[in-house]
Amino acid sequence: MASLVLPHNEKKTLSYPIIKVLREMQEAQRQRVADLLRAQAPVSTIIEVTGVSKATIYRVKNRLNDSGDLKHASRGSPVNKKLTPPKLKQIQRAF
Repeated sequence: MASLVLPHNEKKTLSYPIIKVLREMQEAQRQRVADLLRAQAPVSTIIEVTGVSKATIYRVKNRLNDSGDLKHASRGSPVNKKLTPPKLKQIQRAF
């Protein structure tokens, strides 16, 4: 469960379905921003139409420029990170 900090320093716990809905809304907003960026709308217009921050617009713009879509890049370390003798020999042959 996630916590939401309210104005009076009160914490309210959100259930998973609410978090899922909020994430879906955020994704829909990012998609709308991406559509407007592809239509070459000015940043000021995108802010007025969507209500998102300038930082969010530029994050979406950079993600579109880097990968061409809004999917998240893979995160974390590789699954199989142990250096086995065959992998070590392969590395040594490469140098």
